[in-house]
Amino acid sequence: MTVRIARVLLAVTVRIARVLLAVAACLGALCAAASLLCVALDARVLLVTSGSMAPAIDAGAAVVVREVPVGELRVGDVVSVAGAEGSRVLHRVVAIDPGSAPEERQLVLQGDANRTPDPSAYRVQGADREVVAVPWLGYAVAWLASPLGLLVAGWLILGAAVVVRRSGTPDAQLAGARRGHAPPRHARSRHAGSRPARSSRAMARIGAGLSLLLIATSAGWLGGRVGAAAAAFTDQAVVTGGTLGTTTVLAPDSVSCSGGGLLATSITISWPHKDLGYNYQVLVRDAANAVRATYTVTGAGAVGSTQSQAIPGGLLGSLGLGTYYSTVEVRSQLKANAAWLSAAMRTWTYREVVIVAGLSIYCT
Repeated sequence: MTVRIARVLLAVTVRIARVLLAVAACLGALCAAASLLCVALDARVLLVTSGSMAPAIDAGAAVVVREVPVGELRVGDVVSVAGAEGSRVLHRVVAIDPGSAPEERQLVLQGDANRTPDPSAYRVQGADREVVAVPWLGYAVAWLASPLGLLVAGWLILGAAVVVRRSGTPDAQLAGARRGHAPPRHARSRHAGSRPARSSRAMARIGAGLSLLLIATSAGWLGGRVGAAAAAFTDQAVVTGGTLGTTTVLAPDSVSCSGGGLLATSITISWPHKDLGYNYQVLVRDAANAVRATYTVTGAGAVGSTQSQAIPGGLLGSLGLGTYYSTVEVRSQLKANAAWLSAAMRTWTYREVVIVAGLSIYCT
């Protein structure tokens, strides 16, 4: 009786493992196809972390966005832009005002769940516009792309492959268990080399390979996280005497990106010199808003002359196959006091694509 129960449990376990491998293989193929599609369409996936767009887009949703020129934006579009503090904001366009340049616009955004628009307009030349939003998918993507999620998924997939690979075909084992005896030795030997057994082992190899592809490409889906709108900060001071003077540190008028391409190792971020008294602070943030690199560019030349900073690829460290987005922030910095930075910034989002041939960096 004990032997029969053990054989039944083994056969059921093998069947579950085969189903797990088949599902994981399908998900791996879908994930790989989606990653390639994101690369081809220059799209990215954002994970919504706040409820400011409820009920249209709840927290935990995954939103596919694609960058479009500002001329294509319309009132009512849901767009993602960089806030004043560097975090991503996903809100609806409620007004579009002219900018300081022909190709620039000032977007007035408001969350569907908010009573008032965001505190200040966003000066942009383009924005990431919503293509589709999938509720709750963001939680699954974030967990799967985390170190713990990758570790658990990897062990489950490899364990299922080992079970299927070493167990032959579960149907014969289950049939023998139901009859209360094991198949004859010669039958087991003949069965082990039969077509169903070979098919089972092939399924284990294919399932494990495609499933590991899922692990390698899942991080490529994690293009970034969307935060709530960032408010401007204020400082208070009490003046008891003397002469009080004020100054405002102005952000660069615009930024541009050059270089990059297939197997390129760097891009160059450029902007016009705003003031003779300015240096510039350049930050590189990953999709989780963590600072990956900081540069100080000494302002040189006449006002309007080009200032630039090279951004190398590989700042995100070791990466699996997929597409990874980072944002470059450029702020003006007062030469007389480095603690004085412009409240506003100019940003540029670029992408790094990891393929079999190596890493490529692109200006998006």
